Amino acid sequence: WSALSVLEFLADPRSPVHRFHTGDYNTLVRKPRQRGENMVYSLKAWFSTHYCPGRMKLATFGPDPLSVQLAKAEAHFGDLESRTSVCEGRRKSWLMPAPWPSGSMGRWVRIRTAQPRASLHLYFALPDVGAQYLSQPGYYLDHVLVYGGERSLINILRDEMPLVHSITTSLTTTSAGGVLLLELGLLEHGRKNVEVILDVLFQYFGVLRRRGVDAELYKSLAQVSKLNWEWSQASGPSQTASTLAERLTRLPGSRVLSGDDLLEVLDARWVQRLLNCLSLNKVNIALVDEYMDFTGDAVQTLPEYGVNFTTAFLQEAFLADYLRWDRWLTSAGAVRSRDELWARLYWK
Repeated sequence: WSALSVLEFLADPRSPVHRFHTGDYNTLVRKPRQRGENMVYSLKAWFSTHYCPGRMKLATFGPDPLSVQLAKAEAHFGDLESRTSVCEGRRKSWLMPAPWPSGSMGRWVRIRTAQPRASLHLYFALPDVGAQYLSQPGYYLDHVLVYGGERSLINILRDEMPLVHSITTSLTTTSAGGVLLLELGLLEHGRKNVEVILDVLFQYFGVLRRRGVDAELYKSLAQVSKLNWEWSQASGPSQTASTLAERLTRLPGSRVLSGDDLLEVLDARWVQRLLNCLSLNKVNIALVDEYMDFTGDAVQTLPEYGVNFTTAFLQEAFLADYLRWDRWLTSAGAVRSRDELWARLYWK
């Protein structure tokens, strides 16, 4: 959580991405009082502009027939009225101000925390893919980054070059845009050779971008999604109702059951668009380590959390490495052989 909080804090201060998302006594009571704000009034205003028929969705479950459940829902919620016209309008989009304006990415962040294991986090800014629920372009991106087959990232970085012990991804999307968070758990060699890990990553990203979308792979992922959806164990009724109510807020009724799970339409253009976001001007990279040495650096402290960190631009922090990575991403320039990477690793 500390890495993600710091990385989001680097967003444009005008965007909600930048803000403290949890809330505590300081942010919910003390600071509002200093600004002359009444939190009770603010909560009532929020309720009036967000809790109305146009924005509320309801899912029910129980032993009663559906007609009886519907009658009960109408009895309890049928007379619900909007308190303001604002509540019936379109939901606000947070696309602007852009959380990551030009020049705000391409940063190198070092974070010192108390967690015992070091980790490397790559935070990629993506477009909002919420409307692409039929083609699931993020499904393809996740697969090519975390699958464990021959010549995969985890095969190279864990099995051949013992630098990491795990690779995980998280893809989220909101009206402010999408985010791909690639997290690598580092072994001791990895802590001391982060630039070698980045060499492997950017070579791999370059190959993905240049080769484009593998149509057969994309098709097979669609088939796998169908099998998983048809044969996966059903959730309990309470969890299912909660899930369906949330999906109703963003998916058409005909897709509520399958919208987040089935890959129904192959849209290679959107997949390629996401692959093209694996670039130096779309990523901030954070190294998290309890032994981080900040001697001589300008240390910042994350408000509310108290986490110490430093920032620099990747181009300044890695110099020649950056030029090589950029060449790999933008052209078919020569890549480092496995022997060269091993030599670089053990030379250090």
